[in-house]
Amino acid sequence: MTMKEQYTADEWNLLRNAVFWVFYFIAEVDGRVDRQEIDALLSVFQGGLGLSNALAREVVADISLDVDGAIKTFESVKRSAPMGLKDVADLLVVKSDPETARAFSQTMVFLGTMFARASDNVLGETKNTRISQQEQMAIIIVAAILRLD
Repeated sequence: MTMKEQYTADEWNLLRNAVFWVFYFIAEVDGRVDRQEIDALLSVFQGGLGLSNALAREVVADISLDVDGAIKTFESVKRSAPMGLKDVADLLVVKSDPETARAFSQTMVFLGTMFARASDNVLGETKNTRISQQEQMAIIIVAAILRLD
């Protein structure tokens, strides 16, 4: 049984949308989404990150089967990132064991940190690995909404 089979179609889309809510919440904090941030998002769907959480790995793999379709599905949802992520946290409490829920949430924060650092990369070279205060606050908010300490 795959993890996807444990969720309804709407619940699974909610989990898929978590990746996009985290991305836009972090990437838009400075008022714009730049090419490096988009490239970081797309790189998530190309694999190779070695995500340790099985649920997050399956969600990302599922998105990678049809990234454009996943983006269209996400864009059709009229829910703010904080409300969407709150719904994700609520779903995880009900449908996942505590370890899976925590690890999925940690993976979302990891991805958020990766997105925040993306603008510092130019042709694979890091010019500054610092994350802005705005991005740090956005990451903390994501973690809090997802009920991480």
